[in-house]
Amino acid sequence: CRQAVADGRTGLLIPLRDPAALAAAIARLAGDPQLCRRLGEAARLRAIAEFSVERVAAAFLALYDQISGPTVVPAASSPNPVVSP
Repeated sequence: CRQAVADGRTGLLIPLRDPAALAAAIARLAGDPQLCRRLGEAARLRAIAEFSVERVAAAFLALYDQISGPTVVPAASSPNPVVSP
């Protein structure tokens, strides 16, 4: 997914339906363990920073608020709901 992978920084993107490009990318990774580690570590850090459960949930709530209006959230210590703008 192009939104999740930064080509050359967190992974390698190849064109769709291009077996030669896929083979070249696999050969490149197989021949360069340091590149594999670097891409893997960068991808892990990016996933933690940008795709955590909390961040994705907050993005969905913001989108939902944008398209449907305010969200009603029950207050922890009160039986009455709180409406957030």
